[in-house]
Amino acid sequence: MGILSDTVNESKKNCGCGKDPCETYGKKTDESYSPGDEMEDGMVSNCCGAPIMDVYDGHGRCSDCKEMASAEKEEAYYETAEIQRLKDLIRY
Repeated sequence: MGILSDTVNESKKNCGCGKDPCETYGKKTDESYSPGDEMEDGMVSNCCGAPIMDVYDGHGRCSDCKEMASAEKEEAYYETAEIQRLKDLIRY
């Protein structure tokens, strides 16, 4: 036995499920995905037009700033932005 194996007791964590690997502390994946991290197709955030994720009931998380935002259809967001830009041009 080596020096480290004599001094370090490596026991597997188990939540009590009795399974190997444990359901809670067992094998971990490298992927940091959780259900709901999908981008909503055709929807963007109303704050900056970035794709929006985790949309529920018309709201989600902006993929750019990670803040909560209202979800808008991409066409509507850019149409509104173009109208606002034209209004700003007319004012000056």
